[in-house]
Amino acid sequence: MKTFITFIILGLTTQAMAANIVCSSPRLKKALKISNSRIAFLEESQLDGRQVASSAIKGVRTRNTAKGFDKIVHYEGHKHTIHIEDKNEFNELNDYIVIKSREGHEITYPLSCETM
Repeated sequence: MKTFITFIILGLTTQAMAANIVCSSPRLKKALKISNSRIAFLEESQLDGRQVASSAIKGVRTRNTAKGFDKIVHYEGHKHTIHIEDKNEFNELNDYIVIKSREGHEITYPLSCETM
């Protein structure tokens, strides 16, 4: 019985851990590194190196969809909504980021994503 419970817990924790997703946009000068519970905003030159600690944001709200997810975070005074339609098959037409200012202005950028 203990072995069975251990395998169930182990299975749930491995399902909860997903690979990091790195997204960039031709219009943004920053790249996004998305994990389960945090988002890091990086300069595109930092993708292969270390990230600045202040750019990693915790407290990300996640809304799961059938195949993808939406992540909502507040960064530099703006609300960022990251929409990934299908986390197993990325597509620039369906994956995007919406940046909304406090005044209500919205800008939408397409995202090019890949799994790391």
